[in-house]
Amino acid sequence: MGARMVLSKSAGAIGIIVAIVMIVLLSCGALAIDMSLALITKNQLYNLADGAALAGTRVLGKKYAAMPAYTGYTLSAQDIQDITDAVTQVAANNIAGGKSPISINGGDIRIGR
Repeated sequence: MGARMVLSKSAGAIGIIVAIVMIVLLSCGALAIDMSLALITKNQLYNLADGAALAGTRVLGKKYAAMPAYTGYTLSAQDIQDITDAVTQVAANNIAGGKSPISINGGDIRIGR
């Protein structure tokens, strides 16, 4: 039996193998793209949370700097609202995962903890 006989008998099998390998390769490529998008979105959300926390901290620092020497550092309702507004504004001005605006619940903002 020559090489020509072997190749002529396996022509249909090669097409099936190529089709299966292509499906596997395309699936791996799609999974890699999805995983990279998930990791990028996770990084964007971490950066957004850090930026929002820094904005809230900046407003809190300005409030404390304006207070006289140790007075117990009690914040008024307006001070808390100003901090919450700064945090939510930074979040709303950013994009994560292609979605904008990002909203933060006021109850999720903890001042002094």
